[in-house]
Amino acid sequence: MAMKTGHTIGFWMCVGVVSTVLAVGPRSLWASSMGWNDGFNSYTNGQQLNGTNGWSGPSSFVAQTNVYHGASGLAGKIPGNAYATNSFGVSVSKAWTDMYVKPIIGGNAPDMDSNAAVMFYFNSSSNPVVCDGATWVTVTGTQIDPSTWVRVTVFQNFQDHNWALFVNGAYSTGGLAFANSSLSTYGSFSIEHSGGTTNNTAYLDDMWAYGSRPDGVTSNSNAKMTNDTDDIESGMTGVVMDDAWELDYFYTINRIPGQDYDDDGVTDDKEFADGTNPTNAASCLRDIPWREGWENATAGTLTGGWHGWTYSGAAQVTTGDKIEVSKALAVSSGSEETASLTLSLTSTNPPGTNVWCLIYMKPASYGTNTTVMTDTCRFYVSTDGLLWAYSGTSTTNLMTGIPSNTWLAFAMHMDYLNTNWDLYVSTNGLYGSSLVRANSGPMYFYTNYPSSFTNLTVQTASTTYVDVVGVSFAYTNCSVSDLTNTLACDRLAGQRTQISRPPYNYTSSEDTMGAKLGDDLALGLAEYDRIRVFTTNEWNSYKLNVGEWTPFDTTLHISSTMGLTLDRRGGMHNVVFYPYGPWTNTDQVVYGTNTPLVLGWNLLSWPHQPALANAGSKWAFADIAGTNDRIFIYENYYYRDLYWKNSEWKESGATATYRMKPAQGFWYYRARSGTTNWPVSTYTP
Repeated sequence: MAMKTGHTIGFWMCVGVVSTVLAVGPRSLWASSMGWNDGFNSYTNGQQLNGTNGWSGPSSFVAQTNVYHGASGLAGKIPGNAYATNSFGVSVSKAWTDMYVKPIIGGNAPDMDSNAAVMFYFNSSSNPVVCDGATWVTVTGTQIDPSTWVRVTVFQNFQDHNWALFVNGAYSTGGLAFANSSLSTYGSFSIEHSGGTTNNTAYLDDMWAYGSRPDGVTSNSNAKMTNDTDDIESGMTGVVMDDAWELDYFYTINRIPGQDYDDDGVTDDKEFADGTNPTNAASCLRDIPWREGWENATAGTLTGGWHGWTYSGAAQVTTGDKIEVSKALAVSSGSEETASLTLSLTSTNPPGTNVWCLIYMKPASYGTNTTVMTDTCRFYVSTDGLLWAYSGTSTTNLMTGIPSNTWLAFAMHMDYLNTNWDLYVSTNGLYGSSLVRANSGPMYFYTNYPSSFTNLTVQTASTTYVDVVGVSFAYTNCSVSDLTNTLACDRLAGQRTQISRPPYNYTSSEDTMGAKLGDDLALGLAEYDRIRVFTTNEWNSYKLNVGEWTPFDTTLHISSTMGLTLDRRGGMHNVVFYPYGPWTNTDQVVYGTNTPLVLGWNLLSWPHQPALANAGSKWAFADIAGTNDRIFIYENYYYRDLYWKNSEWKESGATATYRMKPAQGFWYYRARSGTTNWPVSTYTP
């Protein structure tokens, strides 16, 4: 079967060379909201089709009832040495042609047509042979059954002058150059069955041509394009976006999951899952999980409505005062008495779900409580540095001495089933520190609370910097007051990061991937995310499948100082909240270059102390580190490379100043043979 698209014969499909040839070409096409189709059901048996529904062809091109696709009672019959042509109206930059054919396979390639854009046929082995520019290429990865109806779909990109072929709804090949690269419109096609006899008959049915992708509803095929489960780009396991969907919006199947083409705060693969348009910022679902660090925002005045944020007063994206990476948001009252900043989510959690909300803030000063921050729970800091929170309609003083002009972290854990909440606070000004629960018992939602999380509002009478806002799900079966302290950890979409086990004192029956530890690690993750443990038997890999880690392994006990590698699929950035409790530090074996499979590489994690440790403290490696030992820390899309020299850690030639965060994993390379112990139990940062 061969097919081509061109100028006067834009789209040419040959079903063999004892074959049927279809061509689509210049003229004009259709608007994206319009199209052309023919299911051949409006004709009578044996009716000549020349002059009907735009068709032209010889008298032997007829409608018939003996062979047809699906439930329809008629199809187009194309005997040997016959052809059929059709033409359409307005130009588009992309075009989709979808049809069912019953081809005659084999024969030689058709003659090259200088007016064609697309050409292909099926050879005697039932493989597509496609025209890439002026070269015929056999697609060995696709094979048809010529005894049955074959669905053939062609995507034509008149923007970049290339095309792609789908067979039976699945991607076959693409990125193929037009035979005639000067063509800019698609306005007609021909299907020709040449070199045969009337006994070699090809059939055509459910023909559909539009400027938009076949979606199983508008197309005559009544079938969606199938998922491409091999669409795992940049090593991100489990990421699936339809190739047809990618072509329709991006003109390529190589779109990397985790990117955000229209910069609306929702990644392309999340928009694929949601069924929204990834090239239109107004078309998206802003739902949980949600994380905002302002890194994609342009420095200067924040655009109103950007990523779901609205504000009164003034809001400036700044590269000056921030707590994480390179940007934050400065909110000030300007000419108004107070300013407010609000995040609105369009798709919210089901009723009864537990939700966490995290926000880092650096206020210049404090004022009085004048308005409600949310309709569910609210808190404020008064001018004398007192932290007040509402339990129902009553206020309670939770903490004293809250500083201003210092980065603070607040986390609210909201139980929508029991309508109560907890407030967690960190005041040391360091990103990634553990948060302490401020209230001694559960506080209750404010009057007239909603049944789900819908928005977050910050109000300020002076300049307040805001960074790293996260909203995520939590345990649905966890009472909010079960956790005394907690640790908030980033889980960035499409990233491979080094992490540690949650900072909690698991018992020997709880510290495997098949027990409580595995349940905690699954928080905030998605299907097909992977966690890998690096030990002396090399890698142990676990994949999240329907909320369970597979393989279901209860034999490998993961200690507090063993590092883990997390491979996140695409989707949304997330912040997870791990239980934080006292536990006993244990020394960790560090293997040397003579250890098989390890060869000096050790994946470790930082002991979960409340304070963050500076590299100047040598991180307890002072007694074991030697020349050429190195520490690699993956952070913000690149590896920090620290090396040991003259009894200290250095980075880029200078004394390292990096602070290790709780629950952070890292690689330690021991450049010598032999093993030693990392004396975690005797070290205090």
